[in-house]
Amino acid sequence: MKINTQYTWLTELSPGNLERVQKVLKILMDEVEIRAVNRLTFNKIPLNGFRKEGFEYEDIVAVLRKVDPEGRVARTEKITMPLFEGNDSWLTQAYSISSIKHYGVHVSKEESDNIFLLEIKDFEELKHMEEAVRKSRVQVLDGNKQPQSPSKEDTLICAGLAADFSKGTVQYDKHKAKEISAETKPMRMLKLLLEKQPNTVTYLELGAEFDLSAPETGTKKVGEREIKVLPHQSHGRVIQTILRDLKNILRDAGMDDRDIENMIVTKPKQGYALRCGNQKVDRKNTT
Repeated sequence: MKINTQYTWLTELSPGNLERVQKVLKILMDEVEIRAVNRLTFNKIPLNGFRKEGFEYEDIVAVLRKVDPEGRVARTEKITMPLFEGNDSWLTQAYSISSIKHYGVHVSKEESDNIFLLEIKDFEELKHMEEAVRKSRVQVLDGNKQPQSPSKEDTLICAGLAADFSKGTVQYDKHKAKEISAETKPMRMLKLLLEKQPNTVTYLELGAEFDLSAPETGTKKVGEREIKVLPHQSHGRVIQTILRDLKNILRDAGMDDRDIENMIVTKPKQGYALRCGNQKVDRKNTT
Protein backbone atom coordinates (compact mmCIF):
# COMPACT_ATOMS: atom_id res chain seq x y z
CA MET A 1 0.00 0.00 0.00
CA LYS A 2 1.45 3.33 -1.00
CA ILE A 3 0.54 6.27 1.20
CA ASN A 4 1.50 9.88 0.79
CA THR A 5 4.59 10.28 2.95
CA GLN A 6 4.77 14.06 2.77
CA TYR A 7 2.77 14.29 6.01
CA THR A 8 1.45 17.81 5.57
CA TRP A 9 -0.11 17.57 9.05
CA LEU A 10 3.40 17.96 10.51
CA THR A 11 3.30 21.68 9.74
CA GLU A 12 0.09 22.02 11.76
CA LEU A 13 1.61 20.73 15.01
CA SER A 14 3.18 22.88 17.72
CA PRO A 15 6.48 21.69 19.27
CA GLY A 16 4.57 20.43 22.30
CA ASN A 17 2.11 18.47 20.18
CA LEU A 18 4.93 17.07 18.05
CA GLU A 19 6.33 15.58 21.25
CA ARG A 20 2.95 14.14 22.25
CA VAL A 21 2.37 12.60 18.81
CA GLN A 22 5.84 11.06 18.75
CA LYS A 23 5.40 9.53 22.20
CA VAL A 24 2.04 7.96 21.33
CA LEU A 25 3.33 6.52 18.05
CA LYS A 26 6.49 5.20 19.72
CA ILE A 27 4.54 3.44 22.48
CA LEU A 28 2.22 1.93 19.86
CA MET A 29 5.21 0.62 17.92
CA ASP A 30 6.83 -0.80 21.04
CA GLU A 31 3.64 -2.60 22.06
CA VAL A 32 3.23 -4.07 18.56
CA GLU A 33 6.82 -5.33 18.47
CA ILE A 34 6.98 -6.65 22.04
CA ARG A 35 3.67 -8.47 21.86
CA ALA A 36 4.18 -9.93 18.38
CA VAL A 37 0.86 -8.48 17.34
CA ASN A 38 -1.12 -10.34 14.69
CA ARG A 39 -1.42 -7.65 12.04
CA LEU A 40 -4.34 -9.33 10.31
CA THR A 41 -6.83 -8.80 13.11
CA PHE A 42 -7.51 -6.86 16.33
CA ASN A 43 -5.21 -7.38 19.33
CA LYS A 44 -5.48 -6.44 23.00
CA ILE A 45 -3.12 -3.58 23.90
CA PRO A 46 -2.70 -2.48 27.56
CA LEU A 47 -3.07 1.20 28.46
CA ASN A 48 -0.40 1.08 31.20
CA GLY A 49 2.46 2.31 29.02
CA PHE A 50 0.39 5.21 27.73
CA ARG A 51 -0.90 6.17 31.18
CA LYS A 52 2.64 6.38 32.54
CA GLU A 53 3.16 9.24 30.06
CA GLY A 54 -0.17 10.83 30.94
CA PHE A 55 -2.16 9.56 27.96
CA GLU A 56 -5.59 7.94 27.93
CA TYR A 57 -7.39 6.07 25.15
CA GLU A 58 -8.95 9.33 23.91
CA ASP A 59 -5.45 10.77 23.36
CA ILE A 60 -4.44 7.75 21.28
CA VAL A 61 -7.55 8.15 19.13
CA ALA A 62 -6.89 11.89 18.69
CA VAL A 63 -3.31 11.24 17.51
CA LEU A 64 -4.34 8.53 15.05
CA ARG A 65 -7.11 10.72 13.65
CA LYS A 66 -4.55 13.45 13.05
CA VAL A 67 -1.86 11.34 11.40
CA ASP A 68 -4.11 8.74 9.77
CA PRO A 69 -7.58 10.27 9.28
CA GLU A 70 -8.71 7.60 6.81
CA GLY A 71 -7.66 4.69 9.03
CA ARG A 72 -5.36 3.13 6.44
CA VAL A 73 -2.49 2.50 8.87
CA ALA A 74 -4.16 1.54 12.16
CA ARG A 75 -7.60 1.20 13.72
CA THR A 76 -8.64 1.07 17.36
CA GLU A 77 -11.70 -0.02 19.31
CA LYS A 78 -12.54 0.43 23.00
CA ILE A 79 -14.58 -2.21 24.79
CA THR A 80 -17.50 -1.11 26.95
CA MET A 81 -19.09 -3.89 28.94
CA PRO A 82 -22.92 -3.89 28.67
CA LEU A 83 -24.78 -2.83 31.78
CA PHE A 84 -28.41 -3.74 32.30
CA GLU A 85 -30.52 -3.06 35.33
CA GLY A 86 -34.04 -4.21 36.00
CA ASN A 87 -36.28 -6.71 37.68
CA ASP A 88 -36.23 -9.20 34.84
CA SER A 89 -34.21 -12.07 36.34
CA TRP A 90 -33.53 -13.63 32.91
CA LEU A 91 -32.22 -10.34 31.52
CA THR A 92 -30.13 -9.64 34.60
CA GLN A 93 -28.63 -13.11 34.50
CA ALA A 94 -27.99 -12.97 30.77
CA TYR A 95 -25.95 -9.80 31.06
CA SER A 96 -24.15 -10.56 34.33
CA ILE A 97 -21.25 -11.58 32.16
CA SER A 98 -17.58 -11.87 32.94
CA SER A 99 -16.31 -11.41 29.38
CA ILE A 100 -17.31 -10.29 25.92
CA LYS A 101 -16.14 -11.28 22.46
CA HIS A 102 -15.42 -8.39 20.11
CA TYR A 103 -13.88 -8.81 16.65
CA GLY A 104 -13.00 -12.34 17.69
CA VAL A 105 -11.11 -11.18 20.80
CA HIS A 106 -12.26 -12.21 24.29
CA VAL A 107 -12.12 -9.35 26.79
CA SER A 108 -12.86 -9.87 30.48
CA LYS A 109 -14.79 -7.41 32.60
CA GLU A 110 -11.70 -6.86 34.78
CA GLU A 111 -9.45 -5.87 31.89
CA SER A 112 -11.98 -3.85 29.84
CA ASP A 113 -11.02 -0.52 31.49
CA ASN A 114 -7.31 -1.11 31.02
CA ILE A 115 -6.97 -2.21 27.41
CA PHE A 116 -8.05 -1.27 23.91
CA LEU A 117 -8.15 -3.20 20.66
CA LEU A 118 -5.66 -2.33 17.93
CA GLU A 119 -5.55 -3.43 14.31
CA ILE A 120 -2.32 -2.61 12.47
CA LYS A 121 -2.79 -2.39 8.72
CA ASP A 122 0.63 -1.02 7.75
CA PHE A 123 3.33 -1.23 10.41
CA GLU A 124 6.05 0.09 8.08
CA GLU A 125 4.04 3.23 7.43
CA LEU A 126 3.54 3.67 11.18
CA LYS A 127 7.32 3.54 11.60
CA HIS A 128 7.79 6.10 8.83
CA MET A 129 5.31 8.42 10.55
CA GLU A 130 7.10 8.18 13.91
CA GLU A 131 10.45 8.81 12.23
CA ALA A 132 9.07 11.85 10.39
CA VAL A 133 7.71 13.31 13.64
CA ARG A 134 11.03 12.66 15.40
CA LYS A 135 13.00 14.39 12.65
CA SER A 136 10.62 17.34 12.72
CA ARG A 137 11.20 17.71 16.46
CA VAL A 138 14.97 17.66 15.91
CA GLN A 139 14.64 20.37 13.26
CA VAL A 140 12.56 22.51 15.60
CA LEU A 141 15.12 22.11 18.40
CA ASP A 142 18.06 22.75 16.04
CA GLY A 143 16.40 25.91 14.84
CA ASN A 144 16.93 27.43 18.25
CA LYS A 145 20.44 26.50 19.38
CA GLN A 146 20.90 29.51 21.65
CA PRO A 147 20.48 28.24 25.21
CA GLN A 148 17.60 29.90 27.01
CA SER A 149 16.92 30.13 30.70
CA PRO A 150 13.60 28.68 31.75
CA SER A 151 10.90 31.27 32.09
CA LYS A 152 10.29 31.98 35.75
CA GLU A 153 6.62 32.20 34.91
CA ASP A 154 6.81 28.51 33.95
CA THR A 155 8.33 27.34 37.26
CA LEU A 156 5.91 26.92 40.16
CA ILE A 157 6.44 25.51 43.64
CA CYS A 158 4.34 24.22 46.51
CA ALA A 159 6.13 23.24 49.71
CA GLY A 160 8.83 20.77 48.56
CA LEU A 161 7.38 20.29 45.08
CA ALA A 162 8.79 22.24 42.11
CA ALA A 163 7.34 21.94 38.61
CA ASP A 164 9.21 23.48 35.67
CA PHE A 165 6.77 23.69 32.78
CA SER A 166 9.34 24.98 30.28
CA LYS A 167 11.67 22.02 30.83
CA GLY A 168 8.89 19.56 31.53
CA THR A 169 10.15 18.39 34.92
CA VAL A 170 8.74 17.68 38.37
CA GLN A 171 11.04 17.60 41.40
CA TYR A 172 10.22 16.86 45.02
CA ASP A 173 12.54 17.84 47.84
CA LYS A 174 16.06 16.53 47.08
CA HIS A 175 14.96 13.75 44.75
CA LYS A 176 16.07 13.67 41.12
CA ALA A 177 13.83 15.66 38.78
CA LYS A 178 11.41 13.53 36.76
CA GLU A 179 10.94 14.46 33.11
CA ILE A 180 7.41 14.53 31.74
CA SER A 181 5.87 16.64 29.01
CA ALA A 182 4.03 19.74 30.21
CA GLU A 183 1.43 18.99 27.51
CA THR A 184 0.13 15.87 29.25
CA LYS A 185 -3.19 16.12 31.05
CA PRO A 186 -1.81 15.43 34.56
CA MET A 187 0.78 18.19 34.14
CA ARG A 188 -1.84 20.60 32.84
CA MET A 189 -3.96 19.80 35.89
CA LEU A 190 -0.95 20.36 38.17
CA LYS A 191 -0.28 23.73 36.56
CA LEU A 192 -3.87 24.83 37.14
CA LEU A 193 -3.67 23.79 40.79
CA LEU A 194 -0.33 25.54 41.32
CA GLU A 195 -1.40 28.74 39.60
CA LYS A 196 -4.62 29.00 41.56
CA GLN A 197 -3.54 27.75 45.00
CA PRO A 198 -4.74 28.06 47.67
CA ASN A 199 -8.05 28.56 45.86
CA THR A 200 -10.12 25.72 44.42
CA VAL A 201 -9.89 24.64 40.79
CA THR A 202 -13.50 23.75 40.04
CA TYR A 203 -14.85 20.85 38.02
CA LEU A 204 -16.11 23.33 35.45
CA GLU A 205 -12.61 24.82 35.07
CA LEU A 206 -11.10 21.37 34.69
CA GLY A 207 -13.77 20.44 32.18
CA ALA A 208 -12.92 23.52 30.13
CA GLU A 209 -9.16 22.81 30.33
CA PHE A 210 -9.59 19.26 29.02
CA ASP A 211 -12.27 20.17 26.49
CA LEU A 212 -14.84 17.89 28.08
CA SER A 213 -18.40 18.08 26.89
CA ALA A 214 -20.59 20.56 28.72
CA PRO A 215 -21.88 19.07 31.96
CA GLU A 216 -25.40 17.81 31.99
CA THR A 217 -27.85 20.14 33.64
CA GLY A 218 -31.26 19.76 35.16
CA THR A 219 -32.45 16.51 36.67
CA LYS A 220 -32.61 12.83 35.88
CA LYS A 221 -34.96 10.18 37.19
CA VAL A 222 -33.62 7.50 39.49
CA GLY A 223 -36.40 5.10 40.40
CA GLU A 224 -39.25 7.27 41.58
CA ARG A 225 -37.04 10.25 42.44
CA GLU A 226 -35.86 13.25 40.43
CA ILE A 227 -32.25 14.16 41.28
CA LYS A 228 -30.18 17.14 40.21
CA VAL A 229 -27.16 16.46 38.01
CA LEU A 230 -24.06 18.42 39.07
CA PRO A 231 -20.87 19.20 37.09
CA HIS A 232 -18.72 16.89 39.25
CA GLN A 233 -21.04 13.99 38.41
CA SER A 234 -20.69 14.54 34.66
CA HIS A 235 -16.94 15.14 34.59
CA GLY A 236 -15.97 13.14 37.65
CA ARG A 237 -14.75 9.90 36.08
CA VAL A 238 -12.49 11.56 33.49
CA ILE A 239 -11.04 14.00 36.01
CA GLN A 240 -10.51 11.21 38.56
CA THR A 241 -8.45 9.34 35.95
CA ILE A 242 -6.31 12.42 35.29
CA LEU A 243 -5.86 12.97 39.04
CA ARG A 244 -4.83 9.33 39.49
CA ASP A 245 -2.15 9.75 36.80
CA LEU A 246 -0.97 12.99 38.43
CA LYS A 247 -0.57 11.18 41.76
CA ASN A 248 1.47 8.47 40.03
CA ILE A 249 3.78 11.15 38.62
CA LEU A 250 4.22 12.65 42.08
CA ARG A 251 5.02 9.20 43.52
CA ASP A 252 7.64 8.70 40.82
CA ALA A 253 9.08 12.10 41.80
CA GLY A 254 9.57 10.89 45.39
CA MET A 255 6.38 11.88 47.22
CA ASP A 256 4.75 9.29 49.45
CA ASP A 257 1.00 8.77 49.61
CA ARG A 258 0.65 10.72 52.85
CA ASP A 259 2.42 13.77 51.38
CA ILE A 260 0.23 13.60 48.29
CA GLU A 261 -3.01 13.33 50.25
CA ASN A 262 -1.95 16.24 52.47
CA MET A 263 -1.12 18.41 49.47
CA ILE A 264 -4.02 17.71 47.10
CA VAL A 265 -7.26 18.55 48.87
CA THR A 266 -10.60 17.35 47.54
CA LYS A 267 -13.40 19.90 47.83
CA PRO A 268 -16.60 17.83 47.74
CA LYS A 269 -18.86 18.78 44.80
CA GLN A 270 -16.52 21.67 43.93
CA GLY A 271 -13.11 20.52 42.73
CA TYR A 272 -9.54 20.37 44.05
CA ALA A 273 -7.04 22.68 45.74
CA LEU A 274 -3.43 22.54 46.92
CA ARG A 275 -2.41 22.85 50.55
CA CYS A 276 1.12 24.25 50.50
CA GLY A 277 1.45 25.17 54.17
CA ASN A 278 3.53 28.30 54.67
CA GLN A 279 5.17 27.88 51.27
CA LYS A 280 3.47 30.08 48.71
CA VAL A 281 3.72 29.65 44.97
CA ASP A 282 6.63 31.92 44.15
CA ARG A 283 7.64 32.51 40.55
CA LYS A 284 10.18 35.26 41.24
CA ASN A 285 12.55 33.34 43.50
CA THR A 286 12.50 30.03 41.59
CA THR A 287 15.53 29.24 39.47
